[in-house]
Amino acid sequence: MTQQLEFGKLLPVVDSTIRVWETATGKELQSIGKHDGIISMIKYSNNHEFIVSSGWDAKIKVWNAENYNLMKTISDEYEITSFDITNNDKYIIFCSFDFFFLTNFLKICDLSSGEIVHNFELQDAESINYVRFSPDQKFVVTAGDNKVINFRKNPLEQ
Repeated sequence: MTQQLEFGKLLPVVDSTIRVWETATGKELQSIGKHDGIISMIKYSNNHEFIVSSGWDAKIKVWNAENYNLMKTISDEYEITSFDITNNDKYIIFCSFDFFFLTNFLKICDLSSGEIVHNFELQDAESINYVRFSPDQKFVVTAGDNKVINFRKNPLEQ
């Protein structure tokens, strides 16, 4: 399995299904699972033990990277546009957008418990569609439709 991780054979498709493909041949190897809407992002954990996916169904799903079993589902109220995982694979930060009130949310969640440990309500009228921890984990970087890149102190580092 590690070889597949290194060569990036995991690809989401717009029909909400996560599939593993043989990139050299284009052959589908396995269908892993689904979201109830479009998949917005998918990423392997840093230790390559699990896969995290997010979608417009307001869910983050954590999959076992070895057998592809669903390990955990974290639900939100709004569609999830982006996420990132801390270097130690303990926390995930994700952004979601309330289209009715035009409000962005950044939430940090403990991956083992699924509990939200920090919640930021941002009054940006345009959707934030990119969130990352800085390489040193001291900052959270966001960008979105307003064409502005924001750096915020990572509350986990305080």
